[in-house]
Amino acid sequence: MALFYQFEGQEIAIDGRMGIFITMNPGYAGRTELPESVKALFRPVVVIVPDLQQICEIMLFSEGFLMAKVLAKKMTVLYKLAKEQLSKQYHYDFGLRALKSVLVMAGELKRGKSPFIGFHIDVVWPTNARVSFHFKLG
Repeated sequence: MALFYQFEGQEIAIDGRMGIFITMNPGYAGRTELPESVKALFRPVVVIVPDLQQICEIMLFSEGFLMAKVLAKKMTVLYKLAKEQLSKQYHYDFGLRALKSVLVMAGELKRGKSPFIGFHIDVVWPTNARVSFHFKLG
């Protein structure tokens, strides 16, 4: 039995195999809130903050890094410290999207799509703490 919906004078068949999903990030820089009238048309689903270390580890393994567990821990600690201690200006992004970009680039370096044989990250925080990472590729 097909379901129908009346929309602007036309009868439209509803396909139960199709869905429309909206991702809303309240407070995300550069985004505006949906009007309440539009929000009311959708059923809210609550999601949790992703486990960055696990995502990082899986991405590093998929990029070919054998020491992915150790590297994932280092990378997530680095991003956590950067987010906490560096500038809070909106154009600095230490979220999952930025982390993913770094991991994809590391994979490209490892696979030889870049002239580098390795890369070194040396970070000095405003508190004079120093963090060094050296990734040997190959």
